[in-house]
Amino acid sequence: GERFAWEVPAVGAGVVWVHAASLGELRAAEALIAAIPGRVLLTADTDTGARRARAIAGGSGGKVVASRRPVDHPWTVAPLW
Repeated sequence: GERFAWEVPAVGAGVVWVHAASLGELRAAEALIAAIPGRVLLTADTDTGARRARAIAGGSGGKVVASRRPVDHPWTVAPLW
């Protein structure tokens, strides 16, 4: 559902979108996420990356919202814009 925007994360204006294709990129992005002062939408392509993104979101106190990256098509990413 997340890939086709049937399930859209709750984000609002001013959220910074950080995308990591894999678990390795997600781990590298963790320092960046910590340095961003506002809310973050964190997405990943792989199953392991998405699990780690959700774990980060769960421990962020509401700062991070996690999801799988939607398919790159205007009708799937429009709800996030």
